[in-house]
Amino acid sequence: MPTPRTTASGSASGTPPTSWPVPSARDAATYRQLLNDPELAFHSFIAVILGPRAPHWDIGAWTCHDNTIT
Repeated sequence: MPTPRTTASGSASGTPPTSWPVPSARDAATYRQLLNDPELAFHSFIAVILGPRAPHWDIGAWTCHDNTIT
């Protein structure tokens, strides 16, 4: 799993808009919550992260299942 990014205060942040499109610690926690929610009953899902990087956009797609992000 990618290294979580932190803010200046040291807390985990969401995916920064100017970084490579990889899940942050907050993103990973959200994915786990979704996978573990019995009402949703997700077995897996795909997370897509877009990030602006001049002069184009970067895209990252991640599969999430069994509490694993790949």
